[in-house]
Amino acid sequence: TEAQITTLVRRVQAQLGLSGWDIRIHVGEVPDDVNLGQRLSGASAACPEYMAGDVYFDPERIVYTHEDLTAVVRHELLHIRLSPLASVADLWAGDDPGRGRFVTFVNEQTTTALERMPLWDLVDRVDL
Repeated sequence: TEAQITTLVRRVQAQLGLSGWDIRIHVGEVPDDVNLGQRLSGASAACPEYMAGDVYFDPERIVYTHEDLTAVVRHELLHIRLSPLASVADLWAGDDPGRGRFVTFVNEQTTTALERMPLWDLVDRVDL
């Protein structure tokens, strides 16, 4: 439900040191202008210079793909945590499509690796 997602987002937001960020939560199908032409379970957009971001979650898609809600929330908030680095990488890529694909690949691989680290089992036991 939307309330469960909001509670989870705020908990993970604190775990990642993003409490000072203005993060807006959107629940429902991820909008076309955000989902890159795919039906995504989650997505995010950040403006690191203003410490602001949006996270999007599609509960129906999460259930359909058998994804773990906590993992999806953590993944999208990690994208926001890493957004200053992603912004620099995007500047480096410029209009070069090959560099752009490389930046997207590295961003997703890094975020997924961080999301799957075993340390989250310990972090989830701590009440912030």
